Amino acid sequence: MRNTLLRLCVLLLLVGLAACTAKSSNSGNTSAGGGASEGQYEEVHYYYDFDDILIHKDLKYDIKDSTVLEADSFKVGFQVFSGRIEPLSLVNFFIENMSKDGWKNVYSLKGKNSELIFEKPGKRCTIKVRDEAFNTKVEIQAVVIKGTPETTARSGAQQSPRSAPSSSGSGVKTSGGSAGGVQDRTLSQ
Repeated sequence: MRNTLLRLCVLLLLVGLAACTAKSSNSGNTSAGGGASEGQYEEVHYYYDFDDILIHKDLKYDIKDSTVLEADSFKVGFQVFSGRIEPLSLVNFFIENMSKDGWKNVYSLKGKNSELIFEKPGKRCTIKVRDEAFNTKVEIQAVVIKGTPETTARSGAQQSPRSAPSSSGSGVKTSGGSAGGVQDRTLSQ
């Protein structure tokens, strides 16, 4: 009985080692096209509360320090992100991608603490990039005045249920500011 139990343990150990070896040798392989192998994916940059302000994939949203307020005629947000990214590389990322999204760079200050200001019809965005001890912090302040031709065309086609105007109360929605995740609330007068 003891001999059988010992053989079973050795067999399980060998099967486990063989599975680990096979998995580690497959994880380094890529397809012939040079892309990721099946089952893997590449993280991509994303849009958060504003559909034309691209956020770097290595930045994490800080809900405790962020707030977005939306009403029938405007949307204003103060969003904070952080991550371990070289600050000047991040500044160049924002300059390049904001331009691709139709923003005009009206002011740039590059350094340890950088500041960028962008505009487009009915919109204004300030991006501050700060180099901290072991982290890079990004503060994005955005204002959208609804009803301008640019904002009406974009919001009509891409409005999410979370940003839809409410049918009761003042129509003001906020998100952020609580530790339990993003919450939309209608404020009444």
